[in-house]
Amino acid sequence: MDPVSHVVMGRLVVASIDRGGRAGTAAAAMVGALVPDVDLVLMPFGWDVYLRCHEVGTHSIAGACVLGGMVGAVVYAIVAAYCAVISGRNAASADPVPPVSETAE
Repeated sequence: MDPVSHVVMGRLVVASIDRGGRAGTAAAAMVGALVPDVDLVLMPFGWDVYLRCHEVGTHSIAGACVLGGMVGAVVYAIVAAYCAVISGRNAASADPVPPVSETAE
C-alpha cells in the first residue's frame, strides 16, 4: 500500500468505530496507520536491510503493538498540551478528555 492508502484506511477505521469524536482519535489512527512504513529511511542501506526490518520489525504483530503504543502516547501528549493551552491549565496535569462534571456546565 502507498502512504495515502495507509492514511485513508486509518481514517476509515476511526469513522466506522468512533462515534464519540474524542480529541486526537483520528490523528492517532492516521499516524498509526502510516508509521509502520517509517523503515523507509533504511532503503539507502540496501534492499535486504530494508525488507528485513520491514517484514520482521515494523510489520510484525509485536512491532505493530510497539509502534501503536508509541503513536498513542505521543498523540495523547500533544492533545493534552493543546487542551491545556486552550483551557489555561498546566500541560502536565491536563487531561485531554475532561470529566463529565466539567462538560456539563
